[in-house]
Amino acid sequence: MIRFLQRLQRGTVILIGLIVATYVASYVISVALGVVASGVDSTGEILVKSIVIAIPVMIVAGTVIAIPALIIVAIAEFRGWRSLVIHFSAGGVVGLLTGLAVTGTSEDALLGMLGGLGAGVIGSTVYWAIAGRN
Repeated sequence: MIRFLQRLQRGTVILIGLIVATYVASYVISVALGVVASGVDSTGEILVKSIVIAIPVMIVAGTVIAIPALIIVAIAEFRGWRSLVIHFSAGGVVGLLTGLAVTGTSEDALLGMLGGLGAGVIGSTVYWAIAGRN
């Protein structure tokens, strides 16, 4: 019974970590898109508006990155990897590939890849802080 409760607690922490990390990564993407669309002059206003915009972006991004993120989390849990470097690198790869998949071969592909890379690295670091290092 104790082992079951420990696993239930760990699963809850992982789920919360994934949700918060996805929201933070979506916020980063929202801010990046807002800065690119509006220019750098109104950055303060973009930061505030991006809090609301990040929720629909999180829903879309969550569906796109859910499978790769869950696979990486499952492998890390199974292998007992707790290193920030592993989470950082894996998040960067997932973010980079997600950015590439979303933008495709358009003229903004480099910008999408860099935005995805930044969001993946920041999101994976948040996940590590909540669930990965324990």
